[in-house]
Amino acid sequence: MRHLHAGRYLSALRQLRQLPADEASMAYNARMWAFNAVDPWGEECRFVGARQAPAPDPAALAEPLPQLVAAIQERRPVVLMEGHAFPETQFFGAEMVAALGASGATHLAFETFRQAPIAHFIRDGVMRPSTEGYGFAPGRAAVLRAARRVGMYIVAFDGPTRALRAAARAMAERGDHEALNRAREEWMAQNIVRRIFRRDRSARVVVWTGEQHAMKRTPTWWKPWQHPFMAAHLARLLGEEPYCVGQQCVNLPVLTAGPRLLTGDLPRLADCGLDAIVYHHRGGFPARPAWLDVRAGSVEAEPDGAALVQALPEHEGSTAVPVEQWLAPQDGGMLLRLRPGRYLLRGVDGRDRVLWERAVSVRETSAGGY
Repeated sequence: MRHLHAGRYLSALRQLRQLPADEASMAYNARMWAFNAVDPWGEECRFVGARQAPAPDPAALAEPLPQLVAAIQERRPVVLMEGHAFPETQFFGAEMVAALGASGATHLAFETFRQAPIAHFIRDGVMRPSTEGYGFAPGRAAVLRAARRVGMYIVAFDGPTRALRAAARAMAERGDHEALNRAREEWMAQNIVRRIFRRDRSARVVVWTGEQHAMKRTPTWWKPWQHPFMAAHLARLLGEEPYCVGQQCVNLPVLTAGPRLLTGDLPRLADCGLDAIVYHHRGGFPARPAWLDVRAGSVEAEPDGAALVQALPEHEGSTAVPVEQWLAPQDGGMLLRLRPGRYLLRGVDGRDRVLWERAVSVRETSAGGY
């Protein structure tokens, strides 16, 4: 992770690939994040092996945004869950965060530990690979950039409260992971209440978190623990139900044009205490979602010896997290798809040394989308 936090993506991949087989399994999380940061839609994704959910009835699906906006305007906290193994859930989350901010949301509670780097990002607008634990991933960076762009205040909430720090250290030292995770779910909710709602009773909050933390009920099939999750504690502390939205990938081609939302009195929602699930199509490879390229323009690039081609926001400079990056083919040119904006396009070699860079401007080519 040290290489990733320094923006040395290919050095991280090289190190992970060289691990002995018995150690490689221990590095699964780092491998998942590294490959998804560099090549989220390509063949390398096959290693992830993330489970796909059963496909829903397409007739039951609806547009996601109206339901989320309604919850924000009712002043209900909206809890959005990302699927760590599926970057499309992060890029889609960025679209939703921007739309909710434009519809009145004032705060983004983000599942990360340290507030100081987040405050630095709020001030100078440069999203660095070390801004948060997984901030080197373009999808995660997109969520934070979207919140800042629409003026939402970003609050870190994943860390023990001061009263629990000594107890958390003791749990970790004795290897009591069940107790530590149980405590973590509670302190996450406590931090959201203490750092946002007690300071601003009029706050309209979007909570960005991962996996089980968005569930208001603990399903019987969840392993290895059966304690309450963050969303359940948040409901208890606030005395009201947050609007909790999961995200899952399925093989359902009707979703190619864009993700859709499932709501209603359904067992698959009730079991986890979710109010809705956003479904994404993840079929064959390459798996890049078509909706991601709505309004995008095409940029031609020759790798010229580069192993990785990166597009960075021009105004953030050379230390920023790429908005997107692509493993370069061994021969031939590349046709890149980028949203409207000004970028610093650059190529780096296998040791993350910059070989070339140039400024490019992308104009909007179509309307619609998220």
